[in-house]
Amino acid sequence: MTLSQFHPYLSKEAYLEAEKSSLNKHEYIQGQIYAMSGASDAHVTITTTPFPPEDYR
Repeated sequence: MTLSQFHPYLSKEAYLEAEKSSLNKHEYIQGQIYAMSGASDAHVTITTTPFPPEDYR
């Protein structure tokens, strides 16, 4: 037997409020919430490092 799981739709406001205190990040797509996979250490370093303007023009 398969158990069905009901996942209620959330408003954008409810999603944003819940995401503030969430340890894991999620995507919001048409009222449904999906867990996002973790980023690699290299990705985190690249996305949090400010670009020196003279090096990337």
